[in-house]
This record gives sequence, structure tokens and C-alpha cells, in this order.
Amino acid sequence: MPFLDQWVNDYNLFADQVGDLGNLWEASGILGRSDNVIYYMSPDFSGFNIAATYVPDERVQNAEYYLIKSNYTHENLTLGFAYTHLGEVLEYNNEHTGYALTAGYSFDNFSIGGGYQKESDIGGISNNDRASFSLGASIKIGQNGKIKLQFATSTSDNNKADAYQFAIGYDYNLAKNTVIYVAYANMNNEQNVNFSVNGKGHGDKVVPLSGNDPSALSLGIIYHFSHDLM
Repeated sequence: MPFLDQWVNDYNLFADQVGDLGNLWEASGILGRSDNVIYYMSPDFSGFNIAATYVPDERVQNAEYYLIKSNYTHENLTLGFAYTHLGEVLEYNNEHTGYALTAGYSFDNFSIGGGYQKESDIGGISNNDRASFSLGASIKIGQNGKIKLQFATSTSDNNKADAYQFAIGYDYNLAKNTVIYVAYANMNNEQNVNFSVNGKGHGDKVVPLSGNDPSALSLGIIYHFSHDLM
């Protein structure tokens, strides 16, 4: 079941490719997905809905997680808000919390969007905070092509622990259910962090040494299919 993925992909032009926002937004300990959840989504009210996710502790006291996610859609505009609380079981007394705001807008052949995520007391450590920001845009080329760009940053209160990621790519709709793509991404890490550039949904994650700046070039094909079992 998606956890942080409930909002990281609200506007994520490189989802499951190199340059995925999850390389930064999930790197502080918020789960991308979780098992054994209790989940509820409200009906749609004029473009607005809200969802609640609860992950109970499993034989470990005070280790439960919960998440509240709201969405609003009006014509070509989408907005999202999320708040999460992660129970910590280490010797620290603080709780890891986070919130996020996302937005996306499309018009003609263009789209633009991004998001902001703020985490506090990561790992239960007081004042271990991190803020992440993303901005992306795409433009359709011809009937089947799309060029996309995305920039993301993650800044920490800790010394030399910031990073930023840049990605550029091209998608081509080869058929109704088939997309071929090429993507290039680069991660710039400060001295005390080692964020990956290919840690989400694209082969084996390569974790660099702290301070190294990994990059990746990827060529792939996506085939969408469904099968009705009834």
C-alpha cells in the first residue's frame, strides 16, 4: 500500500525512472510503501477527498505510523496536502513528523508543478529537520512526444547535508499502451550525505559514497496492461 507515495507522485515527471523525486523525499525514513495498513478514502465532494492511513505497531510499542492525505482537483489544477507521524522506538523521545504541499497545472501542451515537504525530528532526534522542494515542467512535442525537466532540492539543518537533483527526459507514445523513454539524472551531494539518483523503481539502487555526485542515463520501455478476471 502506498505511504509517502500517496503524495510524492502527485507531480513527479520521473516516477519509477532515474531522477525520481523519491530519491530525496523518501531518503529520510518516511516509507514509500507499507504493509499491514488500515486505509480509508472518503467519497469525492466537488473535487475534494481525504484519505487516512494507519500502520499499527507490531509487537513494538509506540512504533505506529499514521498519514492524512487530502486532494483537490478543479479542471486542470490539482492540489494536495499530507501530514504524517512516524512512531520512533529508539532511545530518543521525539516523534518524526512531516507534511507536504503539492500542486500541478496543465494548459494546452504544457504542464507545470512541484511540491514542498518539511520533516521534523527525523529518527526521533531533536532538531534533525529537513526541507525538500521540487519544480518540474513538460511540453508535448508533436502528437506522441513529450520533453520533461525536473529539479529538486533537499536541505538540512545539519552541516554540509544538502543535496539537489536534476533530471531531463523524453517520452514517446509508441502505441496506445506503450511508451519508450530516455532519461538523464544527476544528484549533487554535499560532504555528509549520499543520496542515490536511481533509488526508486529502476534496477538495483546504487548508493554513492558521502559527498559523491552520481548520475545515470536510462533508456526504457513501459507497457501498460490490465486484465479483467471476471
